[in-house]
Amino acid sequence: MTEATDPPELGQSAEEPTAGNGDGPKGSFWTLARRRPRKRWAAWKVVVSTVVVIALIISAVLAWVRVPYFAVGPGPTRDAAELISVEGIETYDHDGALILTTVSIAPVNGWRLITTMFDDSAELVTEESVNGGKSNAERDAASAAMMNNSIVAATDVALRHVGVEVELVGKGAKIRSVVEGAPSADVLQVGDIVVSANGAPITVAGDLPAALSEFGVGDVMTLDIRRGDEELTVDAPLYPSADDAERAILGIEIVTEDIEVITPNSDVEVDIAVDGIGGPSAGLVYALQIINKLTPDDITHGRVIAATGEISADGTVGAIGGVAQKVVSVDRAGASVFLVPTANVSEALLANVDIEVVGVATLDEALTYLSTMPG
Repeated sequence: MTEATDPPELGQSAEEPTAGNGDGPKGSFWTLARRRPRKRWAAWKVVVSTVVVIALIISAVLAWVRVPYFAVGPGPTRDAAELISVEGIETYDHDGALILTTVSIAPVNGWRLITTMFDDSAELVTEESVNGGKSNAERDAASAAMMNNSIVAATDVALRHVGVEVELVGKGAKIRSVVEGAPSADVLQVGDIVVSANGAPITVAGDLPAALSEFGVGDVMTLDIRRGDEELTVDAPLYPSADDAERAILGIEIVTEDIEVITPNSDVEVDIAVDGIGGPSAGLVYALQIINKLTPDDITHGRVIAATGEISADGTVGAIGGVAQKVVSVDRAGASVFLVPTANVSEALLANVDIEVVGVATLDEALTYLSTMPG
C-alpha cells in the first residue's frame, strides 16, 4: 500500500534542493534560473573571441603588408668629438659640444603607415625619392661613398683653415651616374673609373672637369677607364649643358675613387669614425669639430651647437635633406643653436621647436657666427 505524503506548499518544488551543493532537480525553476546567465556568458565569450581573432588577423595583415614608401623621422644625434681623433699635432678639449644630426629611414608596413600619418615629426616619402631607382644595396653603397667624400672634404678644408698643408690623392674619377640619353651613355657605365683624359692623368674627381674645360661642344674626349678587371679606351662625345649651351659636358656624375687626404710636410693624421652614418650632410659639423680640436679657444663658447650641411673643397655649404626631422633631433639633444645650409632655413623653421636656426652658405660664415655668438 502506497504511503501518503503531504502536498508541497505553494511556490515550493516537490523536492527541496540539497543544502550546500547549489543544485536543484532537473527542470526545476532553480535550475532554469541558474542556466540563463551561463547562456549569456557563453554568448559573450563567442563575441569577445571573435573580436580578438579579427584584431589579430588585422594586426598580422598590417604588419605584413608593404607599401612603396619610406618613413623619414628624427634620428639619433652624436657628439662629433666622440667620432674624431687627430694625431701629430697639439689638440684641445673644450666644454662645449658640436652635435652631428641624422634622420631615420625605415620601410613602411601598414602599422608604420598609420603611425607616421599621425606623427608631426615624421614624413612619408616615396621609394623612388630615396633609392632613385637603385637597389637597397646600391643605395647604401652610394651613401657610404658620399660619407667618405664628406669626410675628405671636411678634413681638407679644416686642416687648411688652421694652416696645415694638405694634398688630395685618389685612384681616378668613378662614375656614379650617367645622364639617360647622353651621347656618352653609349660608351660609359656606372662604376667605370676614369684614369686619364686625352693623356692627362685623372687621380681625383676634380681633374676631369679641369681637362674637360679645354674642349667644346661636339668634340670627342678620349678616356682611359677601368671597368672591373678590364682596362679600356673609349671615345666619349661631348654635348651642351642645359644651363649653358656653350659649355661642353659628358653627362656623368663622378666621385674620387679611394680618395684620401695626406699631409706631405707633417705627421698630422685625422681619423673620423663613420659609425653607421651615411650621406654627405655631416661635412660641416666634421669641419667645425676638427677646427675646434686644433684651436685653443672653444668656438662653441661652452654651448651645445648642432650643425648640418654638405661641405665642398672650397668651403661652400650645400643643401641637404631631412632638415625638418633633424631640427626635432637636435632640440631633443638640448642644442641651443642649429647651423643649417642657407637653402634649408625655411624648411627648418617649419618645425615647432624652441631652437635658434642659423643659415650659413660657407664654413667661414659658420665660424664668423660662432665667433660673435654670446656665451
